[in-house]
Amino acid sequence: MIEKQLINLFYTHYFFVGAFFTFVVGCCVGSFLNVVIWRLPLGMSLSVPGSHCPKCQTEIKLYDNVPILGWLVLKGKCRACKVSISPRYLVIEAVTGFMWLAVMYAGRHYDLPLSQVLLGLIATSILIAASLTDIETRTVPIQLVYFGLAVAFILALAFPESQILRSTHPLYETQPVYSMLSDFHPRLRSLFHCLFNVSIAYSFMYLCAKLGRKIFGSHTIECDPPVLVKLRKDNCQAEDDKALAWKEILSEKDEKIRFFTCDKQVIEVNRKGHATRDGLDYKLDEEQKVLIDKLAFPSAVIGGGDLTLITLCAAFVGIQGSLVSLGLASFFGMIYLMISKREAKMTQRAIPFAPFIAIFVWSWFLLWPHYIEQIRNIVKALQS
Repeated sequence: MIEKQLINLFYTHYFFVGAFFTFVVGCCVGSFLNVVIWRLPLGMSLSVPGSHCPKCQTEIKLYDNVPILGWLVLKGKCRACKVSISPRYLVIEAVTGFMWLAVMYAGRHYDLPLSQVLLGLIATSILIAASLTDIETRTVPIQLVYFGLAVAFILALAFPESQILRSTHPLYETQPVYSMLSDFHPRLRSLFHCLFNVSIAYSFMYLCAKLGRKIFGSHTIECDPPVLVKLRKDNCQAEDDKALAWKEILSEKDEKIRFFTCDKQVIEVNRKGHATRDGLDYKLDEEQKVLIDKLAFPSAVIGGGDLTLITLCAAFVGIQGSLVSLGLASFFGMIYLMISKREAKMTQRAIPFAPFIAIFVWSWFLLWPHYIEQIRNIVKALQS
């Protein structure tokens, strides 16, 4: 009852004030996401040291760290050393603010509980961080997934409507509800709903990944002319190509990449950087240079980071939303791959898939009743 009164008060009387506040807070969160995107893949603390210029190490003052305005006032340059500050910081802050605002408007349009809107705002922030990190490093930090799951479970237990709408809500019929739990307390129903979605999504994605490896096996690239490859403990690098971490190429512990040298030897390296040469230990503590004419590595239908991200999205948008988003992301990801034809000199690098997932999961927050209506129309057409 109290939450309903707050919703009526916020959506009816103070929405524009709240919308402005939401945009400002979203920009502040975007500023923090800049820190997350930069530091998390490097294993750095998110709080220590404070914000500073990467060139001269001068600490950024509080008044210079105001989202959007700080960058504009400084004209995109450090106050101390005058080195240019990337406009991406400004863009991420502004985009996060506008995306938060869009989620808030969707909440008002569908008359959603504030707890569900809050879940959407948190999910939006995590998806932005995961997408940009994937673009830069081809990885999705597992810390983001753990944090998102913890938030989803806590909200499900504390605010049941963050997962399941009340039966009196106009959109109640658009979500899956498990009748066997009708006699349970709403908090337990909501928590089970979240856990069930996460479990189903993870199981489905895990089976797809395993099946994909069985079907497609390994991918082989012939190198003509031969390519000089530098092998290191953590990564490998082919001539002028960028270094590729072993963890980027291999997602499973038992997987190996094989280098066929011009002198008819085979070097195998696993995910941890342990190497063998013709079955014997081959140390990579120091950089090793080899000339190869062929290499083979496992074909991965979906990476480990993308698997966990889809699992997390199931906690945010349910099993329907996560699988529909996955399908659309896969379709447009394939189109992107065919258009770009991005292939490194040494190995066919995976495209950053998290941005595609994020776009369609976020669009689900804004348009999910329309998505479900179209799904039902397709099902009816297939049945007839």
